[in-house]
Amino acid sequence: MIKTSTDTLSVKNLSVTFKTNRGLLKAVDNVSFDIKKGSVLGIVGESGSGKTVLSRTLIRLLPETNLMIKGDIDLFGIKVTDLKARKLKNIYGHVASIIFQDPLTALNPVMKVKKQLAETLKTNPNIPKKQIKEEVNELLQSVGIPDPRTKANSYPHQLSGGQRQRVMIASAIANSPQLLIADEPTTALDVTIQLQILKLLKSLQEQNDMTLILITHDLGVVEYVCDYVGVMYAGTIVEFGPTKEIIKNPLMPYTRALIDSTPSIHRPKSEKLKPIERMIPDPFNLPKGCRFAPRCRYAQPRCLIESPKLTTGSGSANHSYACFYPLKELFFAPQDTDLNDWTQISEID
Repeated sequence: MIKTSTDTLSVKNLSVTFKTNRGLLKAVDNVSFDIKKGSVLGIVGESGSGKTVLSRTLIRLLPETNLMIKGDIDLFGIKVTDLKARKLKNIYGHVASIIFQDPLTALNPVMKVKKQLAETLKTNPNIPKKQIKEEVNELLQSVGIPDPRTKANSYPHQLSGGQRQRVMIASAIANSPQLLIADEPTTALDVTIQLQILKLLKSLQEQNDMTLILITHDLGVVEYVCDYVGVMYAGTIVEFGPTKEIIKNPLMPYTRALIDSTPSIHRPKSEKLKPIERMIPDPFNLPKGCRFAPRCRYAQPRCLIESPKLTTGSGSANHSYACFYPLKELFFAPQDTDLNDWTQISEID
């Protein structure tokens, strides 16, 4: 079993490039960040921004064929980028684990739930084989599945969407990982079930002192769950910092655009959503200069030529952004923003 030696997840200058028939596709470009153990980090952005590729690269879960990875990933003292395949397997489930976006395709359709969870638990040498059956039932109970003994004998298709997601969570936390990655875990669920899953993840993270990375396109979810947020666009992080500060005082125009395009019960009925104009750029034909410039209402000539670096402003030392003309220096003061509709739903629930 690989042992960890620090309490920080550190990513330095990480780039991920795929070799394709159309040429090289850089899905993640020079990403760096640090988060402490026990924190919750949200990675947010539109589809195609590189969120999922980044999250799977953190634990080397992408196929190695036609793939180039540059940079360093230090997973609590483990140099993930240096590990060979044999040792890499030792971190899965124990040091790091992942909840996939679609549990119906992630779970084996011809295996009962109890067998799938048992296979995960068998990799833990501290659990005697004769106790695995009882451990399966306790796992299902811990994630809020009613009548766990009956559900353990079910196939995935016999469960509801929310129950399948809870089984995925049970499998992911079975061996008490230090890092849990949740890749859009509520996308296919209705709002009430989404809230239950988010509450469950938050509760498990706090109880087990896990580091949680939540991949989502919903800033409202990020505000409800996360301590920190990284905003991704076209493979790069364009803003990073404490969630509350970024939601209340976004400096990167793309972050402001995401907030303005997010539905909220706090907006006046007469106020229309502001969609982000145009599409995210083709990764094979990225624009010169700032990648958001062709869609940015505040873009100026410099933005079309030079590419801004992630820098720290005059405010919080933990709040960084990639923009030559951050919003605080533009034409309006940041508005009070509250996206957290989950609190309202929680009160009803």
